[in-house]
Formats: sequence, C-alpha cells, structure tokens
Amino acid sequence: MRLFNDVLKVGAQADDIKRMFRLGRRGERDRPLLIEFRNRQIKNLVMEWLGSLRDASDEFRGLSVTHDMTRAEREQCKECVQEAKEHARQDVSGDWRYVVRVNPGQMQLLRLRKTY
Repeated sequence: MRLFNDVLKVGAQADDIKRMFRLGRRGERDRPLLIEFRNRQIKNLVMEWLGSLRDASDEFRGLSVTHDMTRAEREQCKECVQEAKEHARQDVSGDWRYVVRVNPGQMQLLRLRKTY
C-alpha cells in the first residue's frame, strides 16, 4: 500500500485489491507478485504513474511492474517489438519513431512523428 499511495500517489485502498499472491516455487530467487485489482481504473492509474519509481527510495527503485500476459501474448508482444525495430531501421528519413503500445490482447505498432 505504501507503493501505491506514497510513491505512485494513486490513492488505492486495501479493498481495491481483489487478490494478491506470489508466483512460482519458493527458492533462492525472488518470485513475482501478482496483484489483481477489483477495477481497471486503479490498475490503469498504477501503470500510468510507474515513471515515479525513478525517484523512489532504494526500497522501490529496483521494482519492475508489467501487465500479466499469457505466453501467447508475450510472444505477440515480442514479435511487435521486433517489427518496430525493423521499421525504425528501414526508416531513412529519421522523422518517425515506432513504438508498441501494450494492452494485453490488443498490442499495436504505432508510427509517431518525432518531435524536436
């Protein structure tokens, strides 16, 4: 809750979390934590404010937050990223950048004009 309220300034309450559990087996490595929110708005706020982690204390700075995706969705994302890199390599004008916007199940390759 400190991460959501103190670092990300989302204003989440304990009842906004539907369930939370560790993935994988116990062992030497750190295991990911899956957090399922009761509504999409809180999740979207968390994902929007992840840039605040750069200025966070050492406790939260090494944290990585991503969408929970299936293997097929991760593979699709990987293919979209490769396609974006290929488009960027082929762009001789240098006026465009290619990015992948990831909403699980709805990945998009976007061509955006560079701003100088």
